[in-house]
Amino acid sequence: MGLSQAQKAILEKARASGSGGQAVQIGDAGCNYVIGVVATDLGFAKKFPELGEIPGFFTPGSLRPPARLGEHKVTALFERLVSLDKDADTYFACLSALYKGRLKYDVILKTQAFPS
Repeated sequence: MGLSQAQKAILEKARASGSGGQAVQIGDAGCNYVIGVVATDLGFAKKFPELGEIPGFFTPGSLRPPARLGEHKVTALFERLVSLDKDADTYFACLSALYKGRLKYDVILKTQAFPS
C-alpha cells in the first residue's frame, strides 16, 4: 500500500530533532516504542509480535525504550500500523509529540541550573 505524503511527513517530524542545546530526538527505538504503544492501545499488539511486551506510556522508566526496539524498520512498522486503523497516523503524531516533550523535560531537569 505505501505511505501517503502526509504520513511520511508525520513520521519524519517524529524522527527529527528539535533545535537548541536541549533538543531531543526519539530515533528508531523511540518511534517503534510509540508505534507499539499505539498498537497496544488500539488492540493490535498481536499483529506486532516483533516488538514484544511494550512498557506502558506513563510507567516509570518508560522514557528510555528497550534497545531491542531499534532493530526493526520504522517505516515498515508504521505502514502496517496505519493500514490497520485510519486514524493511527494522527494518534502516532500526537503521542510522539508528547513523548518528545517528556524527553525534553527530562533533559531540562538534568541540565538546567536552578535559579538562585
